[in-house]
Amino acid sequence: MWSQRATVVDPIVWDYHVVTVAAVAATTALIVDKTVVDDVVILDHDCRAGTVLPLRRWLMTSFRAGLVDKAMPRFRLVPAADYSAWFASDRRHMLDHEGAPLKPLPPWPAPNAERGSNLGRVLDLDDDSVGNADHLQGEVFDIQGLARRFGINDLQLPPISLEP
Repeated sequence: MWSQRATVVDPIVWDYHVVTVAAVAATTALIVDKTVVDDVVILDHDCRAGTVLPLRRWLMTSFRAGLVDKAMPRFRLVPAADYSAWFASDRRHMLDHEGAPLKPLPPWPAPNAERGSNLGRVLDLDDDSVGNADHLQGEVFDIQGLARRFGINDLQLPPISLEP
């Protein structure tokens, strides 16, 4: 990903990244960068371009065309209520082999930590049993599929540039 706060030199490789997709009703217009947005926005607390961005701008800010297939992003789109009820993490993936945090842990409680962690299953985008056995609703998309899901049929990502 490009434009992430965790680095000043792009890109950064995440094993996963969680953002919120929100529809903004036309009657409650949101102003982003002096532009009225009445569509779909992304809330990404790690994006240097802004925490709330229209979907197209976030995609074009965060991703590039020309990556090898293995490096292209895939997305699991899960309704918020399902995600909150089902997802569990005890944050073990954020600890070293002795149990010490690799980086400062987020200040909010780990979600459903008493149930352990199902992060590995959530991240396995080829695991069809996630939706069936564990009642996690969700659709998996490549980047163009995600754009089309929200009515963006002409997404043209910028080319890869390793310039700062």
